[in-house]
Amino acid sequence: MSSELEALARQAVSSSDFKNFHDAISLQELPKSFGVMNDAELVRAIKPLLGDDPTKWVLRKSTWDVNAYNPLAAFNSAETLLHLLWQDLRSRLARKLDAVSRRATISREGAILCFFGLATFGIVVRFTRSGAAMDLRPLVAKQDPSGVFELTSLLEDASPQLRSEIKRVAFSTDKLVYQRGVLIHVNRQSEWEVFGPTIDTIILAELLADRIETLELTHKITVLEIGPGSGHLSAMLAKSDRVAELTAVDLNPAATFCTIKNLQINDVILDGKHQAIRVRSEAFSAKQLSPPYDLIVCNPPYIPKAPDPSDHSLSERGRAVTGIELCTDILGQLPSLLADGGLALVMTSSVSDREVLGCVPQDFEAITALPGDGRRVPLDVDDVWDSPEWRGQLLREGRIEEDAQHGLWHRLRPVWIKRK
Repeated sequence: MSSELEALARQAVSSSDFKNFHDAISLQELPKSFGVMNDAELVRAIKPLLGDDPTKWVLRKSTWDVNAYNPLAAFNSAETLLHLLWQDLRSRLARKLDAVSRRATISREGAILCFFGLATFGIVVRFTRSGAAMDLRPLVAKQDPSGVFELTSLLEDASPQLRSEIKRVAFSTDKLVYQRGVLIHVNRQSEWEVFGPTIDTIILAELLADRIETLELTHKITVLEIGPGSGHLSAMLAKSDRVAELTAVDLNPAATFCTIKNLQINDVILDGKHQAIRVRSEAFSAKQLSPPYDLIVCNPPYIPKAPDPSDHSLSERGRAVTGIELCTDILGQLPSLLADGGLALVMTSSVSDREVLGCVPQDFEAITALPGDGRRVPLDVDDVWDSPEWRGQLLREGRIEEDAQHGLWHRLRPVWIKRK
């Protein structure tokens, strides 16, 4: 759905007057940045000026090089739009990286994976730090990324020069993901137990941001996130001035520490005197919470019929992503947890949505959050790959697909749940 920002972008390109658009992107609470490129009308207006490939637009020197903009240079309206979007993104990333460096040890060189829209556009931004100086520039862009893509997956189609640059930053210990004004940091070595943002997280974040921005509220809302992981969704929600209170509960102590760190990176204050933001390390239990909540969000494990937990061939990570008990437990507790008029957003998948949706309480309804048959993404759970019998069963039941290269895929199908 087109928003005011997209309308301002179209108006700016048409008139070459960018004042209103510049003011708007500077003041965004949950900034869209290059997400405006989801507007088909805007893209149609830009294509004659830039060519047909949006992944190349952001890599043009006239987009990212501030030195290219000088009194003697002449740029068309499309180039000016892209430059303003990049300058806004760059300044936000620089501030966030500074915040990360004050709370964690990060590499002097690395990359930030930036996502826009419902994961319909991604930009890998390379950063280099030298003292207080920070240099950022786009390294590669990708349309419709199928996951929170690792840099090494981009090597195959890269030029020799780009391949060299990707290799330099691909093996950094820092996993950095940016979306909607939130930068999440996970140290791949010391925080290996923590799930960094996945494609599931990116889609849920965008759905939440759009919903929050369009809510007609009589009061600020209370939010519960179950299983925040690295804290991506909690940080985004906590930054909204429409959220009064947020409680995040995770069984994994490492995840709660990582969530707290990323809340702080994103300027969310956890103050013992003002319990607006709570991060708790404990198993989900409705009895230990303080309902009702206006919004509940969870990206739970959704792979059904996991092998026997006593089977030592199943990794700890595999146990963390299999089974649907948490999801069904949450759904069963919705009558007591969810406020009247409230909403729950739960990620489901083609591997288990039949069982999950069968557990929606009788007085509630589930509404699909994505159009069509959901988002097709890789199934990258190693334990499924390593268990031929388990994999075969999921394939026979049509829960997952296998491509010509023997890759496994499933479909993400997030749902909104509310009282009838």
